[in-house]
Amino acid sequence: MKITLGGSPEVALWHFAMYGLGLILADQGARHVRGWWADEADARPCVSWSGQMDAAAAVRAHARTHSAPGSWVQLTVPHEGTVTGLFSPRIKPARSEESWDALEKARTQALDSPSLSHLDRLLIGALGEPAHWLCSGKENQPDRGATRWEMKTRNRGEEFVRHRLAPLARIVAERSDDQIRTGLAGASSDDELGKNSPSSRTATGLANPGPVDNAVAWCALWGIGLVPLVPQAARMSQTAGSWPRNKVHPRTMALPVFTRPTSLDMWRMTLASKDFDTAAFLDPSAATTTGSRARLREHGVAGIVRFPVRVGGSSSAPERMAQFGQIDSLASG
Repeated sequence: MKITLGGSPEVALWHFAMYGLGLILADQGARHVRGWWADEADARPCVSWSGQMDAAAAVRAHARTHSAPGSWVQLTVPHEGTVTGLFSPRIKPARSEESWDALEKARTQALDSPSLSHLDRLLIGALGEPAHWLCSGKENQPDRGATRWEMKTRNRGEEFVRHRLAPLARIVAERSDDQIRTGLAGASSDDELGKNSPSSRTATGLANPGPVDNAVAWCALWGIGLVPLVPQAARMSQTAGSWPRNKVHPRTMALPVFTRPTSLDMWRMTLASKDFDTAAFLDPSAATTTGSRARLREHGVAGIVRFPVRVGGSSSAPERMAQFGQIDSLASG
């Protein structure tokens, strides 16, 4: 089976929608899942798999599972005078050791649950966690433990899991298979969460403001699970595909482009590789960069898309967005 999604490689949202749909299909039991960009003028993301599984039904079943009160997506805890999503990676800093300890105990208990799937654990790990151990001077720096791809604006105390992932689960779970199918294909778009507003932030930084079909957004946010995050003991967690990695707000994000069916493991390995890092972010004229580009080509990478990052909002609630990307073909050099 195969499905062609409705977006372009210049928009990060559609890369992540492809990743997330592939991960969801695999989580629901599909085998030999592959993702790629159609090698044609109007390049669109494609996902294929063995068997007769219906992609829309798989997405709905996945959302329904995570709309249930016992799902980790719906779990909340009291934290610093408010209700907080247990697995949101960026939250209000704890004011005491006891507060951090309570949060860590709740997370550990939930992580011990046998109901968590491989994909659940993959996304939880890729999102990161509040880094209570990182300090700058006398200031705790918990946000430095989160992936840079999680870009939910934290105005009014909102955070990623409780105010974005959880409501999307409930919305997508109530959709028909046809609604999900046409949304993924780009034939329709219903941004119920963002009220179909021109200023909707449902894309959560993976695209500029504007309505995004909620099934597409659901898949895209789960796609973060494919992008490796490496926690660090004494500095910011390292996020694949972001640069520089010692800044809270990267200047550039980058993703690879494969134009032939490619396994999810290969996508993940490529994102984590030194060659991708070098080719995406270092001096293009350097010998090391030339070698990295050649090796990526040998492994099937057709190009790299670089997304400039815009930071707006306020100092207390900055808003980060991946802008329209530029495609760098690896066809030569």
